[in-house]
Amino acid sequence: MYYIPRLIENNIRNYFKIHEPPYNCLLLSGVRQCGKSTLLEHLYPTNEHIHINLALESAFCDAIDNTKSFDDFTFLIETKYNYKIGEEKIIIIDEAQLSKKFGAYIRFIKEKWKIQKVIVTGSTLSDLFEDHPKPTGRIYEFILRPFNFFEFLTSLKKEVIIEKIKNWSIYLPHSETIHHEIIKLMQEYLIVRGLPEVVSTYADNKDYLGLL
Repeated sequence: MYYIPRLIENNIRNYFKIHEPPYNCLLLSGVRQCGKSTLLEHLYPTNEHIHINLALESAFCDAIDNTKSFDDFTFLIETKYNYKIGEEKIIIIDEAQLSKKFGAYIRFIKEKWKIQKVIVTGSTLSDLFEDHPKPTGRIYEFILRPFNFFEFLTSLKKEVIIEKIKNWSIYLPHSETIHHEIIKLMQEYLIVRGLPEVVSTYADNKDYLGLL
C-alpha cells in the first residue's frame, strides 16, 4: 500500500519550523496501528531522525528506569546512539508509556535540551503522567486517528469520488448514480473502518475480517 497523506502531517511538520527554541516536546498519541510510526517515517527519513522504540528495546527501557536524574538520561541517549543532544536529528521515542521514569523527564526536555527536537509517541501516553505531573507549557499534543472517509477513499484510489464530494453543491446535486456510489463506499468504510493495515488488506482484496 502506498503512503496515504494524513490530515495532521503538515501541522506536525510545520511545528518546529514556525516555533523558536526552546522547543516543546511534541506528543503524538493514537490507538495502536493507526499509523503513527508510518507518518513520522514519512515526514522524517532515516538519516534525519533517531527512532527509539521502547516496545522493541526493553533493555533500554529498563536502563531509562534505572537512571537517577535527567542528566543520566541524557548520557544514556548520547552514548547508546552516538549522538550529541542539540544536533540536527529529531529524536523520536515510540511507545514511551512503557517507561515508568520517562514521564518525569519530559518536563526537562524544553528546559535542558532547548534546541533539540523531540517527538514522543504511544498508544496510551496518558500513562506517562499517572505518577508524574503533566508538564503544562512544556509539551504540545497531537492525536492521530484512524483513516477518515477521505483517507479511506484515497487508499482505494477513488480520487474521482473525492472530487465529486468536494465539488458538491446544493445548486448542482449529484445524479442518482453518483449518489448511490458514494453511499455504497460510505457503507464499506463503516464496515472496514479506518485502521491502515485493515484498509490496505481490504484494498488488496484480501481477507481483512481477521484483522478487525
